[in-house]
Amino acid sequence: MMAEVPSLPISRLARAVWVTWPGEDSVETPAFTLRRSRDDSRRSRAASAHRDVSDAEIAQAAEMMAGWGQPAMFWVPSDAPALDAQLARLNYRSHDGAHYYLIEAASLAARPIPPVTTFEIWEPLAIMADIWAEQGTSRARQEVMARAKCPRVSIFGRVDARPAAAAYIGADGEVAMLHALVTLPQHRRKGLGGHVMAQAARWASRQGCRWLGLAVSEGNIAARALYASLGMVAVGSYAYRSRETR
Repeated sequence: MMAEVPSLPISRLARAVWVTWPGEDSVETPAFTLRRSRDDSRRSRAASAHRDVSDAEIAQAAEMMAGWGQPAMFWVPSDAPALDAQLARLNYRSHDGAHYYLIEAASLAARPIPPVTTFEIWEPLAIMADIWAEQGTSRARQEVMARAKCPRVSIFGRVDARPAAAAYIGADGEVAMLHALVTLPQHRRKGLGGHVMAQAARWASRQGCRWLGLAVSEGNIAARALYASLGMVAVGSYAYRSRETR
């Protein structure tokens, strides 16, 4: 099957991220969507602009986030250079750059998967929670999966009949978004990541999703190489700006 070159705008992919990986609640202002969450996930806490914004509107948004006990953090897509420059001028530091990858779900779903290697499960098994926690997806972040209102499932991966990988995927209309794909170190470089992705694509196709996407940090070279090897295409990027110091 010949895969179609993706052409979705960054804003559409971002919406799918926020639907499938939501904050606890959100507040709409004329300028921003402000997301509130007690977990430490930037995806569920960052504010996103609806339009060109003023310095005063940025300050107001920052004040509201501070009132929730959260850092003032703004999501800045690569197609918003004016906002990026404006926040830089206001001394907001850019960090945690990431890329969106996208593929037509049906093309990846056709990839063969060995028997008893990947499983769709909801709710996630306790061993999956342990795998996520061990590989940096905290228990608080895992709660995001439970509160999503969209169609969703977790993918469990095994190697030699042993627990080895976990991932979470949700659907937002024609776009399915994968999150928290992790493989235990001792089971890496065995092709399991590709099998989990193919299983996610099969689930997405059954939900009626045309596209399967994900966001991956700029510095995660190994993951980006995996996604490229599967035929996924980098279709945009983003970063966060905040005054956090780390």
